Amino acid sequence: SGMAWDDLESMISEEKRRGNPVAKFISSLDLKNNQVTIKLTPKEDVEIEETSGEEVVVKKHKPIDIPLDLGLSAFANCNARFEVKKKHDTKLDKTAKHHDKVVSDAEKK
Repeated sequence: SGMAWDDLESMISEEKRRGNPVAKFISSLDLKNNQVTIKLTPKEDVEIEETSGEEVVVKKHKPIDIPLDLGLSAFANCNARFEVKKKHDTKLDKTAKHHDKVVSDAEKK
């Protein structure tokens, strides 16, 4: 009663070609591992130009591949991504503090 995985991948490719906005988010399927990867583009950084009052794009961001576990709820997938980000931010913070300490120690010598 289900669709073959190859047929599903072909259908998604066809929908992308047709301009289906939802299909365009799908980057890849790994159905053997119950995973789909979606590509999201972060919002651009904009500033308001003082003279004209118009929004000007300051920085565009590259799209990000987000792996989703099809066996988890949307909330559980978001929570998993948040935990990864939190660990990354903690590690980055520790690295920055260590860098500052090393530079400070080197300057004292």
